[in-house]
Amino acid sequence: MDNTFSQWKKQCLNKMDQSKKGSVDQDIEHVVSLLNSREEFFTTSSCSGRTILIDGAPESGGVQKQNCTWLFVSHQKCTSEDLMSGLEKSSGDAVLKFEPFVLHVQCRRLEDAQLMHSVAVNSGFRNSGLTVGKTGKIITAVRSTHGLEVPLSHEGKLLVGHEYVNFLTQTANQKMEENLRRIHRFYQNLQAALITEKLQKLQLPDPSDSQEPQHPPDRLETEKEEKDKTSVYFFGLFTTDIFVNAGQLVTGSLAPYFLSVCQPNYTALSCQDTAHFVSQSDACTGDPNDIMRARKTFPSKEAALSLYTAVYLAMYVMSCIGTSGGRLTGPLLSLSLVSLAVLTGTNRVAEYRNHWSDIIAGQVIGGAIAVFLVVFVVQYFKKRPLIPHSPSDAGTSNTDEASPQTDHTMETSGKDNAAQSPGSCTEVT
Repeated sequence: MDNTFSQWKKQCLNKMDQSKKGSVDQDIEHVVSLLNSREEFFTTSSCSGRTILIDGAPESGGVQKQNCTWLFVSHQKCTSEDLMSGLEKSSGDAVLKFEPFVLHVQCRRLEDAQLMHSVAVNSGFRNSGLTVGKTGKIITAVRSTHGLEVPLSHEGKLLVGHEYVNFLTQTANQKMEENLRRIHRFYQNLQAALITEKLQKLQLPDPSDSQEPQHPPDRLETEKEEKDKTSVYFFGLFTTDIFVNAGQLVTGSLAPYFLSVCQPNYTALSCQDTAHFVSQSDACTGDPNDIMRARKTFPSKEAALSLYTAVYLAMYVMSCIGTSGGRLTGPLLSLSLVSLAVLTGTNRVAEYRNHWSDIIAGQVIGGAIAVFLVVFVVQYFKKRPLIPHSPSDAGTSNTDEASPQTDHTMETSGKDNAAQSPGSCTEVT
């Protein structure tokens, strides 16, 4: 089959270009050259896209390229004056048409055709398709549907005014611009696909070398797991804060420094009734915000959050990193984190900001939440083995699954110039 394909390619590229123009359009020369330089492809016909004005016979039921006159044709932008000059030559039914880029490529294997089809669809040519002939020829047609066809005259008489011709000119030129953008996108995607395919062939392991081929981990899956772990950490912070706030509101325990910020009015309260000293609103003369903070110290929020963070990070280091950085690195780092959290609580007692009971209660809450999340949640985020792909899956990522239109049959349209390097397989237009 490979020898037959090589013969077909040689015969096609050696034929004379029999299109009306007689050469490959300038805007797609680089595309045609790239394809013909590859051993898996060669082009059979092409057209970069064109604006044409055709004059057909009045009695014909439809506009045909046979038995008609081309009043004007351009593969670039045109002007309304160009169209009006062509319409002056009309003696039948003149029709303005914009025909977008079209390319027919014969492929060596079905996988090559599928790759070409995927590139075409992803580049905006969603009407592309491929066919397999009786002789084994596999052809991919790259094409789109953003065309234009408007009748302008009948029996040589103009049916529209100059203003409408100007509008059609602008519309055709806009379609030409979009057409050129799609060609550029197709060329870039084709280059990338061919390079990727070449790298895959170079790096594809021999299945006989290993019964269990190793595959690199999915980077996106790893990033998702890291985001999940971060989300769990912040969820734990939020939960710890809620538990601590609830405990402080319920207990209303006073801080050791409460009297210094309260600055009680002993004269107004009378020293005989000390029970009203704490609860009565006018008992204190200090700053209300400081007084409110001094009334809510059990359990200690600082102790809870610091130990939660330390325990969570310490357990994460030990469970997910382990001894990969050295036998003592993980335990030393974990011990340092927990020690700093404990020292934070001890320091608050030494500075008379909290009682020992406040610190112990806060650390119990923070540590318990951290242990629960790491043991029952984070462990599920540890690296899971990926499902191995069979070697037969290689090279099929850009196949007909990219578009439901793979089964489109190719129409051998007569609107195509022959696409060959320098002149390709012939197609009479």
